Amino acid sequence: MTKRTPVSAPARDKATEGLMHYVEGHGLKAGDRLPSERELCARIGVSRTALRGAVAHLRSRHLLVSKVGSGTYVAPQRPINVMGRTFDFSEAVRQVGREPSSRVVHAEVVFADEGLAEHLEVPAGELLFHLQRVRLADGEPLIIDDSYVDRTLCPGVEDHDFSQLALYEVLLDEYDISVVYSMERVTVGHLTQGEASLLDAEPGEPVLVLDGIERSTDDVVVEYLHSVTLPGRYRIASLTSL
Repeated sequence: MTKRTPVSAPARDKATEGLMHYVEGHGLKAGDRLPSERELCARIGVSRTALRGAVAHLRSRHLLVSKVGSGTYVAPQRPINVMGRTFDFSEAVRQVGREPSSRVVHAEVVFADEGLAEHLEVPAGELLFHLQRVRLADGEPLIIDDSYVDRTLCPGVEDHDFSQLALYEVLLDEYDISVVYSMERVTVGHLTQGEASLLDAEPGEPVLVLDGIERSTDDVVVEYLHSVTLPGRYRIASLTSL
């Protein structure tokens, strides 16, 4: 009878498992620095080549982050937007223990071109409220949101300070408009120069592009949302993938 030779796990897999065990076993949190390569190799019992492969793998999963000249750190938890649910950025950020904020880039009244008119189911030339914000967690930019709202439903909405106020709260509290239903589509794109500047990222970096139609309780289109998200900083998931 031929004796089977045990199959050992690849060195990178062993290093990856060892790194995760170290992080969990030592209770490391987001922002905590890992020990030096030499110390980790000794603790886990792997080569530097295997350890570097494991670190690169965990960086690609956005679990670790490396800073040149500083070391490797546990990455911040990424907030998550579940498609098909009414979007609440602030709640998603707070759920992972981070502080949400918004930086308003544009808050203006514009005319609906044919594309926007089709999305919002209004005549071309209708007045819309355009709100562009950079959404941040602990001061780190995650998303660029472009919201277009049918201004006939909420005249004067542009007078509010949306760096401090949530759009949906203003719509509900002052105009009795409740957004309850969403249809969204996500595609993959790349950052333009202007988007990269707003997100403190590199032009051409891969991003998730979300287009959503948000409807009220009486099935009226309230908002067309176009957002650009850095997947390394924020997650988008479907209900079936949770």
